[in-house]
Amino acid sequence: MVDGLRSRHPHLDLLIIDELGLRSAPDEAVLSLAADSDRVLVTHDANTLVGLAWDRVRRGEAMPGVLLVPWLLSVGRGIEAVESAM
Repeated sequence: MVDGLRSRHPHLDLLIIDELGLRSAPDEAVLSLAADSDRVLVTHDANTLVGLAWDRVRRGEAMPGVLLVPWLLSVGRGIEAVESAM
C-alpha cells in the first residue's frame, strides 16, 4: 500500500513506522508521534490503536486522527480509502 501511495502521490509526505525503526515501539509512543507531528495515523491495528486514540481524545490530548484500513481490504481499495481521506 505504501508503494502504491508513493507511486500515485510522489509528493505525499509519509512517515512509515518501520522506516523510522519504531516497529516494536509501544502504541502510545506511535500515537504521540502522530499527534506531535500533526499526522493522521493509518493502521491495520483494530485491536488497540483505535481505542488508545479515543483515550487520548477523551483526555483532551491532541489526536489528528486514525484511519483504520482492514487487513482483508485489497491493496487497491486500501489506497482508495487513504486517498478519500486526503
